Amino acid sequence: MTVTLPTNFAHQLRGQFFAGLAAVVLAVAGIAASSTNAAAVRMQAPGSRVSMDLPAKFKSSPLFAGFMEIISSAAVITLELPHDAYDKVVAGFSVAALSKKGITGSKVGKLERSGSYFYVTGEQKHSRALFAKSILVIRDDRNTAVITFNVPKGAFAAGALKREQVIKALTSARLEAEAAPSRDLFKLGYLGPFSLTGQPTGTSRIYAVKDDKGAKDARHIMAISPSLNRLPVKDIGDFSQYAMKSLKRNQDLKIQSTKDVRIDGMAGQQITATAKRGAGKTPVLIRQLILLPKEGGYFRLLAISRAAEEQRLGAEIEKIFGSFKAVSAQPEK
Repeated sequence: MTVTLPTNFAHQLRGQFFAGLAAVVLAVAGIAASSTNAAAVRMQAPGSRVSMDLPAKFKSSPLFAGFMEIISSAAVITLELPHDAYDKVVAGFSVAALSKKGITGSKVGKLERSGSYFYVTGEQKHSRALFAKSILVIRDDRNTAVITFNVPKGAFAAGALKREQVIKALTSARLEAEAAPSRDLFKLGYLGPFSLTGQPTGTSRIYAVKDDKGAKDARHIMAISPSLNRLPVKDIGDFSQYAMKSLKRNQDLKIQSTKDVRIDGMAGQQITATAKRGAGKTPVLIRQLILLPKEGGYFRLLAISRAAEEQRLGAEIEKIFGSFKAVSAQPEK
């Protein structure tokens, strides 16, 4: 069964992680030199089939499927999708589409690589830095992969990272035969009728109901997404409302209830809304739960189910939400 991801699922990947990263001013030129002169090492993202040659100072992230480099504040995020998503993904990275997402100066380019690929660069301003973005879309006979390389422009100016290193890394990117072991940031004590169907960013999970007979664009689906950083959420109410209202592919979204909760020792807020979904405007119920771990960041649990089956699934979804437990992220040594 092919699962259609909620469009908003990618909102974390549009820069939420990078909003809190500032370009580091390097006081000692030798630090920058050691970073740029380091030999490249083949690395594979946790929970992902994507591997690439990166400077040795990059480490796999404990929070997402990708890599981080502390000195330059550079980060690489990988996303894996079904093979047939390639054309739709590429269309979404057109210069016009990127402009609407706040990415300016976009240019489609070429790399010294074979096979199907799409490569585009641009810039995106966040609250504390201007980031250079390099996006590569590749595919094999199983998956489409999106690799986004984000570097504060100040890091290039300081010499902490070279543009040639970014190009080399993306040129070397490939999909391995098997995914690297993933780092679980949470666990569920109960799944009921749902089962795991995908791990698009390594640490996030997509679940669906087996043998769902509903229309393809209105099937029961549940997504759990850890935040891509540990920045504190200052106002959970505002954040929850924003996250719910930013959901796409839903018509006539109406919030029905909001309640404060505490699960696994974490404060949280759950919103329940009604909407119509898909070409057939199927009535659905949307449950969104935001939980705030003590170390910062958030977990977002999102369940969309057909309203006609609320009596059968409503209590099951609530039980799944209640069984949620966080697992501490351990950085790579």
